[in-house]
Amino acid sequence: MKVDKIFNKVAPLIDNLQARWADECQYENWSNYVKVLRKSVKDAGGELIKASNKPFTVTFKVVGEGTFKIVVNGNEIKMNIA
Repeated sequence: MKVDKIFNKVAPLIDNLQARWADECQYENWSNYVKVLRKSVKDAGGELIKASNKPFTVTFKVVGEGTFKIVVNGNEIKMNIA
């Protein structure tokens, strides 16, 4: 499934961005994070629908497979059907 490919590619990036955001949110612009996430999801074959920083969540669509949400909760990253 294409969604698995996207998750495997994007999850490590999301983990890194979430940790960075936790440290730098007072100094960095969230829109820069969204640009990076949008490109990463697109390069993996999906379309970014929404990215949120509280909680750190990425929602994306895969044609023919549906809409999915990746959520970072502490040290855990989960993907669910949105």
